[in-house]
Parts: sequence; structure tokens; C-alpha cells
Amino acid sequence: MLTTLEQVKAYLIGVAAEPIPPAHDDIITHLIKRQSRAAEQFCRRRLTKLTWTSERHTGELGQTEFSPDHWPINAVTSVSIDGTAVVEGTAASNYVLLKNTDGETWALYREDGWKSDPHKLLITYISGYVLTTPTGTDILIPDDLEGAVRELSASAYLQRGKAGLARESFEGLSLDFDRWPSHIVQALSKYQRPRI
Repeated sequence: MLTTLEQVKAYLIGVAAEPIPPAHDDIITHLIKRQSRAAEQFCRRRLTKLTWTSERHTGELGQTEFSPDHWPINAVTSVSIDGTAVVEGTAASNYVLLKNTDGETWALYREDGWKSDPHKLLITYISGYVLTTPTGTDILIPDDLEGAVRELSASAYLQRGKAGLARESFEGLSLDFDRWPSHIVQALSKYQRPRI
């Protein structure tokens, strides 16, 4: 989940017409899960901390930067090209981790490049954000991302039982992107994986 029950309930104080009964905690938790997944669908990637095992890619000739499907990268467990292990280091045949302007690791750089046979560039890694105090390689969820999901969850709670008119269905999940406030779309857009 990309926000917490406590954060959504605190947001709803003064917004909801009536106090939120404790019996509604399960409803709000369910809505948080739905809105977290909707935000991930909008961003075309998983945002919560997960381990990805043997994610397969095809390295291209001349490609020196390689970005796995999900970021930020918390830790890399293993990388191999055509069955040969590639390790972190400064030699041309090794890789170094690249950070973006927010200080998050998003790619691996290798001077020798990432050329591989089809689907023979494999990476096992941990990526994503956490909601609690980070430890080790954990990365705390950015305020704007958590705030967007908090507001979406609170809005879904206030609108429960009312049907939306404009919907997009994606992998069995109905999303109302065009009905999201522009500031929510703007906040989430910076976390989107580019379309290829």
C-alpha cells in the first residue's frame, strides 16, 4: 500500500460530514489497496517494495545504460549476460549504479555495454518505496506520491456507492484517470514509466 489507514483517516477529519466509525477501517483499507494499485497502473510500474527474480531483458548493441522495469532500485542481487555473471565495480566489464536528480538509483551503467542474446540479460533486484522509517537500503515513499494516493483513497471513501461514468478497464481494474484532479495526475506523472 502507498499510504496508511491512519493517514487517510487524518485527512478525512474535517472533510467527511460525520466522524469515521472504527467499523469502516476495513472499508478504508480496501480502498487504499485499490487506489494504490490504480496509481501503480497509471505509473505503469510497481511502486511498493518488492523483489524481482530473474527479470529478463534483451540488451542492445551500443547500450551502456540499462534500466530494469521497476525503480527506485534498492539493491541488486545478481546480473548476468548470456549466463555470465556481471558484478558491481569500476572495470569496463562491471557495472555501476546510476542515480537520478532525486538521488534514487534507476539504472545500471556498463562501459562494455549490455549486448545479449534475446531475453538473456537477467537481473534480480529489490525496488520500490516503504511507508515506515527506512532501514538499510529502503527508500521512504516521496510525500507527493503518498499524498496523491491518500487523497484518492479519501475521495473514494467519500464517493463510495456512487458510480463513475468515465472508466478505463485495464487488467480487470477500472480506473477513472480522466476524473482524477489535475494535481493528482501531475503528482503521479513524474513516477510514470515511459511508454516504449
